[in-house]
Amino acid sequence: LPLSSEERKIEIAKRGQQTHMKSATILIVDDEKNTAEGLAAYLRAYGYDVFTAGNGEDALAFIGHTIPDLVLTDLRMGAGMDGIGLMQAIQQKDPSIVVIMMTAYGTVENAVEAMQKGAHHYVMKPVNLDELLLVIRGALAHRHLETENKKLKARLFEAYHPNMVIGRSR
Repeated sequence: LPLSSEERKIEIAKRGQQTHMKSATILIVDDEKNTAEGLAAYLRAYGYDVFTAGNGEDALAFIGHTIPDLVLTDLRMGAGMDGIGLMQAIQQKDPSIVVIMMTAYGTVENAVEAMQKGAHHYVMKPVNLDELLLVIRGALAHRHLETENKKLKARLFEAYHPNMVIGRSR
């Protein structure tokens, strides 16, 4: 039987996930609980391990015991830390965590500021779920390549470090 378009998307996502050793862990940070839970349910359907936090402080507490691969955070949240402040705190804890910023109050200036300060991408609310999935996949693939690159450089350094070369001179 042919697959429905939704079943096809799930199968494609599963195949893509099989190339990685583990499912990616995503933390969604949004003071709008319904938005966070809706996004979490959508991403879980594609095989991601998804957690939510209602503010920046809770997100940092979560990161204190579980390191996510990616954080999807709202730019503006109620009282306390905003998305930019959260992103900067995350970068200090672990710069390998990818941060994607989302907002309903987007301007070109906000997007530029977020990207200059380290956001991998910037999405507008209401979020187009298919677009978000593509952005997340691209961000995780980029993170995976950066990690592999660092590992390979370390192995090359170990194998060809000048102090490790042994030879004869004539």
